[in-house]
Amino acid sequence: MELEVRYAAVLKQAKGFLSSAKKTANGSNLSNSHLLLLLKHKADCPLCGVVFEGENHNSEHIHPRALGGANDAKNKIQLCKNCNNCKNSVMQRHLAMPPPYHKGYPDNWEAVKSFLLWSELTIDDGLMAGVAIPEVHKIFLEERFAGEQPRQGPKRAFGRASTLDKVTGPNYPHNGVLGHTQSRPTTTPAGGRKKGFWERFATPVLDYLTGYGSEAAQSATTTSSQGEKQQEGKKPSSATSPSPEEKSTPAKEQAPVKQSKPKQTAEMKPRAQEMVKTQDGIRIRRDLRGLPFEHAVSLVISHKQISLNTLANWLDTDLRHFEILKDGDHYLTHFGYSKSKGLRGALEQEFPEMFLVESTDGIWRVQSTMASYLKDWEAFLLEAHERGDPVLLTEFWTHIRSVSKPASSTWTDFLTPFSIKSKGPVPGKVLAFLDRTNLLYEIIGEKPDHSIAVSRPIYQPSVEPMVTATINQSETKAKEEPTKSKTIPDVSPEFQHHIIGALENLEGEIQLSTLSARLSRYLKSIGEESMSFRNFAKKYGIPKASFSAAEILEHYFGELVGFRIEGTVIYIWKI
Repeated sequence: MELEVRYAAVLKQAKGFLSSAKKTANGSNLSNSHLLLLLKHKADCPLCGVVFEGENHNSEHIHPRALGGANDAKNKIQLCKNCNNCKNSVMQRHLAMPPPYHKGYPDNWEAVKSFLLWSELTIDDGLMAGVAIPEVHKIFLEERFAGEQPRQGPKRAFGRASTLDKVTGPNYPHNGVLGHTQSRPTTTPAGGRKKGFWERFATPVLDYLTGYGSEAAQSATTTSSQGEKQQEGKKPSSATSPSPEEKSTPAKEQAPVKQSKPKQTAEMKPRAQEMVKTQDGIRIRRDLRGLPFEHAVSLVISHKQISLNTLANWLDTDLRHFEILKDGDHYLTHFGYSKSKGLRGALEQEFPEMFLVESTDGIWRVQSTMASYLKDWEAFLLEAHERGDPVLLTEFWTHIRSVSKPASSTWTDFLTPFSIKSKGPVPGKVLAFLDRTNLLYEIIGEKPDHSIAVSRPIYQPSVEPMVTATINQSETKAKEEPTKSKTIPDVSPEFQHHIIGALENLEGEIQLSTLSARLSRYLKSIGEESMSFRNFAKKYGIPKASFSAAEILEHYFGELVGFRIEGTVIYIWKI
């Protein structure tokens, strides 16, 4: 009923149109000046967050013309073609008939009303506010996102066309709200901001199930003063008079206002990380400060299988790079082991459940016993990265709980081979898992909406070269195989033809990581099997593990594609 009052003018206009059986007039698009404003700011779709480029977007009437909507700026918004088409499809499915819709009036009025309310509400309060009208919202999610909630919300979207005249930048109220999981309240009560469904119910339940947020709970139970409890977010009831202890507590300690906006704690700060080039490709180097031996080895190895010589080199170099080892110190001595024990002895005798050490062709190699899980998590995070979606920390934790961890295994048994303690808050465990992958990552947002943004390791020449460390001679008598020169093989011209086809309509620059999605769409359009860029290159004889995407593009398309590095991200464009 509240929505019907809020949008009474819209419903009245629709009733008048349908009852009079008027013919639907043609609509019009946004003006060129408005479109240029959207493209200038690389605007995205208010519903799904897809960036507008080329002709992938349309002007949409929020109140459809077929239901009596006006053809004016107040009733227009720019949507991507997919959302626009899906919205039209939803209207036809929900109304169960094609236009003209006045033929079904007044029998179809309830269906018309619910669709109009959903259409207006999702533009004004964000897509996920549409859950208030589930009969329509469910159909749209099915049409647009295969029934799932979107993982990406708008970041640079604009609102109704009537708000564009004096606007210099994106003005949509829900920019930056990942997946539209929060809706903007229509009114704000005198006592403060009105909490929505997610804050009141869903988030606490999810926190309880996953353990996320347990730091605050643990801290609250061990805090002795009421003032400190208030700092953990527990406000005393207004109907209860303060105790003498509360009265004597300084006002600065009692004020919870400054703590209402959670800050990223030290625990949520990733361990120092950087890319470094090795003989076998690229790896992520992390600060091993304060870590026990097995923990440090777990981080250095990631999911790779490497020789003991290489492991010794990496451990020694990482410790010296961060000035943890001094001149003359030995890396094994730093971890409390005798040099005579040797690296192989320390791994085989002390941590057989964590590391698999075996000899292949006379070379001793080591690998984490949990390598398969690490590869799965890398793939899970990179898939989101390819789509341009950050992953909610709770979403990653749910994937670990429901997909990775065997149902028959206890948490202690599952975490021990990772050198991770089962006790402690979830965020700390997630960071420990991320450290063990071969990915650069950062934590963005604030609790409870922490997100994980990852990127593929891309080598930057400014990184210092590795130095050599030694291991005990008894560990291996074999020398490493000589380094082979990296020569990209000649391939069929068909490979270049298809890549050029995938980039044919490219305007401006894109992130290199999005090339796979563009190639997959192109291959699907010509009736071929969709696959990533690296897998497609492998199909034509280019070893997947030997060459990066940037190296392949530079070799085969150096005269056609330009490159630009910004931080850890590579951008490409057609020359």
